[in-house]
Amino acid sequence: MKKWLTLFLLAPFVAFAAVGPLVNASTLTITTGGTWQTMFAKNQNRSTLWIENPCSATTQGITTAESLFVAFGSAPSGGGTSGTFELAPCGTLTMTGSYISEQAVYVYAATTNHAFEAAQTQ
Repeated sequence: MKKWLTLFLLAPFVAFAAVGPLVNASTLTITTGGTWQTMFAKNQNRSTLWIENPCSATTQGITTAESLFVAFGSAPSGGGTSGTFELAPCGTLTMTGSYISEQAVYVYAATTNHAFEAAQTQ
């Protein structure tokens, strides 16, 4: 009984540990490297947010693999990345349930055409 209770309590957290694209994910690209761009507008009905930075330069569509930065609410001024989420190559950001931001979502990468995957659900 004690083992079952422990597994039951941990089960919700195991579900969030899974890595991989959502079924409705889209491949997006940075339109102008070195500048912040809006990925998703503010959405009070958002129930899931998923962003993945591909693992290699080939899957990112650029010469050298690099980080992708994510900001919520507003893009940092001056093109900096301080106070943002950094997704290193292979990095994933997943938000769902009561742990989700309803604010606008912005992305930044140094290189134009840097590809990444993203999805939101309502």
